[in-house]
Amino acid sequence: MDNKDKKTAYAVIYIMILLAASLPLACAYIMEGGENLVWIDRIEEAAEGIRRGRWMFFPSPGAPGAEGHALNSNLWLFVPALVRVWSGDIVTAYRISMMLVNCVTLYSLSMMFGRIFSDKTTVLYGVLFSMTCPYRIWLCYDRGDMGKAAAWMLIPLFMWGMAGLYTSRIRWKEIAACSLAFAGIGYADGIMLAVTAG
Repeated sequence: MDNKDKKTAYAVIYIMILLAASLPLACAYIMEGGENLVWIDRIEEAAEGIRRGRWMFFPSPGAPGAEGHALNSNLWLFVPALVRVWSGDIVTAYRISMMLVNCVTLYSLSMMFGRIFSDKTTVLYGVLFSMTCPYRIWLCYDRGDMGKAAAWMLIPLFMWGMAGLYTSRIRWKEIAACSLAFAGIGYADGIMLAVTAG
């Protein structure tokens, strides 16, 4: 198999991994339970704010999801709220949001493992096992905790930047990636921010 065929084969396998991790999105409904109902309420509140021309970066006091999440913000709700306003359907907003999370997670995992390992097959297995990890699937779909899903999406990007800073001279690209990923993790979930900082 020549180099071009290998690249094509790897691309097909990565697409299959993405589709396998996104299979629950084929359902025409949002699973009830976990944090899904809280997420729906927060999207509805954020979408209403967009319709009225005002955007709240933090949940209003007493709103679903506001309690116990001091560092959580509505930043991660902006795209799903826009889709909710545009499409008029919360299921479409959920599907597009989760598909974006899966795409970015796959890309950041491939970047992280590509920096750590030189063998492309090892990188592929790392991405496969991370994307189809039962805990990640449970977190994204059964529990429906979009904040933690977004944090898990950014951790590989943070680790990619840290590995680059550790193995080579200081470069602004890695510093920016680490800073933005760390801030995004903080906006997504306060507990994951503390774990990443540790």
